[in-house]
Amino acid sequence: MKIFHDENFKALHSHLDREIDCLSQLFDLLGDEAATLRSLDLTELGRISPAKEKLVAQHQQLARQRIEMLTTMSVDGHVPTFSQLLATHDLDLEHPLVEQIFRVRKLAEDVMLANQRNFTFAQSGNGLVGNLIKIITSIRSPQAKTYGRNGHIRANLLDSIPRGGQPCSV
Repeated sequence: MKIFHDENFKALHSHLDREIDCLSQLFDLLGDEAATLRSLDLTELGRISPAKEKLVAQHQQLARQRIEMLTTMSVDGHVPTFSQLLATHDLDLEHPLVEQIFRVRKLAEDVMLANQRNFTFAQSGNGLVGNLIKIITSIRSPQAKTYGRNGHIRANLLDSIPRGGQPCSV
């Protein structure tokens, strides 16, 4: 029975190495994405986006594989959490899997936070750009509205000429 567990742990250890590598790459790419968003470099953002999608898809596949591995390691066929796995198999803090598990958890948390920060920044920038475009469009529009002397909105510049032939003092 111990040989079975050792083989499972070796396979899980190898798998977690791949997952850590994938999450590390994704975290680094999210750092690049943050810098690119700040610099508004659309060309670089166009390069980063497909690479990010590829790493996310790769991690999703690795996560599904991890769930399958953990299920085969469980006593009752249910997917155990890492905490349950450690408790069930009496793994102490010195076991190589424990360090990997903590590293996977930390990287996953860091990736989620970095992605959320980038998303929030992109959304705020998108709103800023959208509002600037609205302002520029309203200024350039031939039907731009301005205020007359009486405080009412005038639809066009002809409304700025007062009736009675007196010159407009603008």
